[in-house]
Order: sequence, then structure tokens, then C-alpha cells
Amino acid sequence: MTAIESKNEYQSYLKDTIGELQFSSGLDIFILDKYGKVKASKLRYGKADGIGTIIHETLEKSQKIAEALFTGEIEEFIIHGKNGYTIVKVSDSHILVVSGLKEHQLGLAIHKSRQIAENLV
Repeated sequence: MTAIESKNEYQSYLKDTIGELQFSSGLDIFILDKYGKVKASKLRYGKADGIGTIIHETLEKSQKIAEALFTGEIEEFIIHGKNGYTIVKVSDSHILVVSGLKEHQLGLAIHKSRQIAENLV
């Protein structure tokens, strides 16, 4: 298998993973690497500029808060804004972000994001 085929398969795998989270329209979904680089996304408005950097910085700040509160490493966090919720799930190799959630969708989104994060390679 060549490197290009391997990369294409990897991209296909990430897009399939995003498909598993598309249980509702109106969601923005990102898969980032540990450095904040967007590896795959499904966006409502098609603009992902800078989101990886923002999420990565937020994760770093959240980790410092977690350390100060003696809660260990960040595994996931939820951001609640006026227009909905965002879930950030951290795995060993990726950061999964689902945004645009309504309150009644939180349980399903958390459950699915945990399952998916376990399988991200």
C-alpha cells in the first residue's frame, strides 16, 4: 500500500466517523489531531478557519484548570452558549468536537462521542 492510498483510507475513515455523529442537521463536527490541526470536518457554513487553534488553546486552558482542581487529565468538556452546546471529547490521538447541539441532544451526543473516541486511531 502506498502512502497516498493509506492517507486516502485514513481520510475516508475520518469522514465515516463524522457520519456516525450526523444524527441531527445543524451540527458542526470536527476531528482534530493533538496539535489542533483539522483532520476532518462537517460544517453548516463551510468555514473552519482557525477553529483547530481555538479548540487546542481552550483544551490547554481547561487542562490547567483541571490540574488546579486536582481532577486529572481532561477527557471531555461541554461548553454551553446562548445558541446551544459544544462537546469536546479528547482521545489518545484526536480531539472530537460536536457543536450546535440542543439540550435534548446532549445525552445521545455524549454517548456517541465517547464510543467514537475509543475507536479513533
